[in-house]
Amino acid sequence: MRRRAFMTTVASALTMPLAGLRAQGKRDPRRVAILMGSAPTLNDIEARLAALRQELSKLGWNEGQNLQLDIRHAEGEPLRMRGQAKELLALKPDLVIAHSPQVLEVVRAAAGTAPIVFVQVPFPVEMGFVKSLSHPGANITGVTIFEADIAGKWLEILTEIAPRTERVLVLHNSTNNSHRQFNAVLSTTAPRRRVALTHVDVTTMDQVEPKLAAFAAQPGGAVLLLPDLSTSVNRHRLRSPIERHRLPAIFPFRYFAEEGGLVSYSPELKWMWSKAAFYVDRILRGTHPSELPVEAPNVFTLIINLKAAAALSIEVPPMMLARADEVIE
Repeated sequence: MRRRAFMTTVASALTMPLAGLRAQGKRDPRRVAILMGSAPTLNDIEARLAALRQELSKLGWNEGQNLQLDIRHAEGEPLRMRGQAKELLALKPDLVIAHSPQVLEVVRAAAGTAPIVFVQVPFPVEMGFVKSLSHPGANITGVTIFEADIAGKWLEILTEIAPRTERVLVLHNSTNNSHRQFNAVLSTTAPRRRVALTHVDVTTMDQVEPKLAAFAAQPGGAVLLLPDLSTSVNRHRLRSPIERHRLPAIFPFRYFAEEGGLVSYSPELKWMWSKAAFYVDRILRGTHPSELPVEAPNVFTLIINLKAAAALSIEVPPMMLARADEVIE
C-alpha cells in the first residue's frame, strides 16, 4: 500500500506541470502573433496554418483554451506589412511568427527584444538575421527554406524537362536580398547547362508581360521563377503570359504546379509550419530563442504537371517521370 501510494504521488507530480499549464492557460491564454507576407487566398495558406495548429495541439497548446493566435496577411504590400506588424505587436504577444524575409525585416525592426520565430526565410545568416544556424544569438530563430545551390537544381530540372532550352528568363525581385545568392549560383551553373540567362525584375509587374512577350519571340526560351512574395501574390498574372507564350517554366513552390504550371521543385511547406510549432512550444515554456538552432528542410518534392507538358508539346523523359514525387495528369 505504501508503494502504491508513493507511485501515485510520483505520477501526480509528473503530470502537474502540464495540468497546471492547461489550467493557467484557461485563465490567461498565451498569445502568438503571426504575420503572413502573402494573401489569405494563396492555394495552401490554410493548410500551412492548419499544420501549425495541429502540431501545437499535440504539444498541449489549443486555441480557445491556453492559446490565442492573432493572424494577419500582408498580401505582399510593404506598407500593409509595417502597419500590421505594429498592430500585432501592440497586442503584446509572447512571440511573433514571421513568414518570409520581407516580413522578418519589418518585424525585427519593430519587435525590440520580443521573441521571433521565422518560417520560409532563406539565407538567415547571410542576410544578418542570425549569427549562425547552430547558435542564432539574440531573439530570432526558426525554419529556413532554401540554400543557394537549389537554384542550380532548378536550372538543371528545367533543361532536362525542356531539352531544347537555350535561353532562360529569370524572374527576380531586385529588392529581395536573397535573390543575389540565387543569381550567383545561376550564373555559374548556366554555362554548364549551355544556356544564356536574361533577368527581368518583377517589382514593376506591368512591365513583366511585355518583356515576356519579347523574350518569347525568339525560339529556345524558358522561364525560371525565383521565390518571392510578389511572385506568389501575382502568380496568376505571371503564369498566364508564360502559358500564352508557350514558355516552359519551373516554379519554386508546389502550388504553382498544382494550379497548372509545368514543374516545381521545393521543400514541403506544411512540414516547415509543423516544425515552427516546436519553436513556439519551447519558447512559451521558457527557452530563449538564442538556444534553439535554426532548422532546414531535408526533403524536397519534384512535381510534374503532364497537362501543362502536353500543352507545350513536351514529352517528359521517362527517367524524369520516375524521379518525380508527384505527377499531375
